[in-house]
Amino acid sequence: TASSSNTDLVPHPGVSYTSPQASGNISFQGVPDGFGSSVITVTVTDSRIRLRAVPDRPSILFEGLTLRIRPVSNRPGIVQMTGSMRSPRGHKITIQGDGDLGSQNFRTVLTVEEFPIIAEQAAVFQEGAQRFLDAAKVKGRIKNAKVWVDYQGRGQGTPLHSGASLEFHGLDMALPELPYPIINASGKAFA
Repeated sequence: TASSSNTDLVPHPGVSYTSPQASGNISFQGVPDGFGSSVITVTVTDSRIRLRAVPDRPSILFEGLTLRIRPVSNRPGIVQMTGSMRSPRGHKITIQGDGDLGSQNFRTVLTVEEFPIIAEQAAVFQEGAQRFLDAAKVKGRIKNAKVWVDYQGRGQGTPLHSGASLEFHGLDMALPELPYPIINASGKAFA
């Protein structure tokens, strides 16, 4: 859907899209002799998206995608993105980001909070991760997980950069390399 914040100046835009096409069209026209400003908000809802965490690992299907793209006041060409989606296990993932339409540079951060550490979920990131978590008998919770992606559409070098941070608590594990178990640990990891 698309909406106008000032329908006296710009009526709600028309949207033309047929699933599962990769693109659609938004059309709008201001009223004759109108003056002022209006924010056009584009919202994508009830969609599915497949994301691949690592090139050689299987993709993950996320559902219930809602994404809003809004211009930033007094900053032509700059947009903010907000939204959410659900993981395959039903965890809510929030989406926040911003971008410059002119340079085609975008930064997006996906955040999920409070979910258990499950060894089989780690396999989508690295093949040996599940084996490690199983062998070390890892238990605990992720308090906060963030994945960020920077896309630089114009310029030199690699256009895509990403990273992740995990904050965990209640972590128990028994590493064979250590003479004692780790019990109820908290910490952060970055990649």
